[in-house]
Amino acid sequence: MGGVSGESLYEIKFYLEQLPNAESRLFLSEEYDELGMPLPCLDWKFREEDYLGFKKFIQKIKELLARHQLGRLEIEEECYNLDFIRDASHQMGTTRMAANPADGVVDINCKVFGINNLYLMGSSVFPSGGNANPTFTILALARRLASHLKRSFLS
Repeated sequence: MGGVSGESLYEIKFYLEQLPNAESRLFLSEEYDELGMPLPCLDWKFREEDYLGFKKFIQKIKELLARHQLGRLEIEEECYNLDFIRDASHQMGTTRMAANPADGVVDINCKVFGINNLYLMGSSVFPSGGNANPTFTILALARRLASHLKRSFLS
């Protein structure tokens, strides 16, 4: 596609990390599936720090493109509205790992605080989430949990 003076135009898709936000929630809704189970509902919220980080990232990209004479980045003002941003289908941290129950749901061994013999495994235990697929981190945590359980139950 041609731009001004024969310039090429490209569309960019950004994948950025969001800071952990205690105001974001996953809960059961008032709606039910065909088996009578309540459907999950995600109340996803951004913080001012997310917005500022996004703007800083865009500014850095603009500076790098100009410094290396690779082109320029033009962003429509509406794109700075965080409501414009969509998730990458990797909600994480809903049963967050923490040092104590006031800050999370599971301990460093993925054991649910206050409940004996209940462990959770998946990206829900991540204290924070990156922008890439979480599969390898989940596998590493699963292997770590398996080793912990093996030591616990065989000793």
